[in-house]
Amino acid sequence: MSDKFELLRHAVRSKLQTFTNDQEHPASQHLYGVSIFCGLIALKRGLDADICKSAGLLHDLWLYRHLPLSVDEHRKHGEYGSIEAREILQSIGSYTECEIETICTMIFRHNDKHIIQDDYDEVLKDADALTHFINDSAYDKKYRYYGRHRNVLDELGFTLGNKENNQ
Repeated sequence: MSDKFELLRHAVRSKLQTFTNDQEHPASQHLYGVSIFCGLIALKRGLDADICKSAGLLHDLWLYRHLPLSVDEHRKHGEYGSIEAREILQSIGSYTECEIETICTMIFRHNDKHIIQDDYDEVLKDADALTHFINDSAYDKKYRYYGRHRNVLDELGFTLGNKENNQ
């Protein structure tokens, strides 16, 4: 793990500790889960795992900090989250402007799961969808994420078994 990612993890952990206990656990579970899957998918696709893990760790931080959200706010949480992510990444001082731009673009676009975009954007979208599927979340049931979880599991060489038969 790179020093800059460790600094980011510390910054995110500090922000999560300001949450109430009932907010901190789901936020931590989702953000760290997406970050781990981002790293795994990035390695499989030959992309920079630190950039992808960083985007995963930050992608819904704004959302969790502002719950409950209106429908419009939820729809725009990628945009708002990318602004907050830029501030956090710049304050750390270890990320290059190019890395910050890539991470923030990934976060900005992660809600557009119905659109295929940049390779880095797709890592975050796929990791987010896979995390919701693995955790059996209401998001996966509601949005289905256009079969992304099936595609990434196939790509990683996993079979779904009974869980997929129930979906």
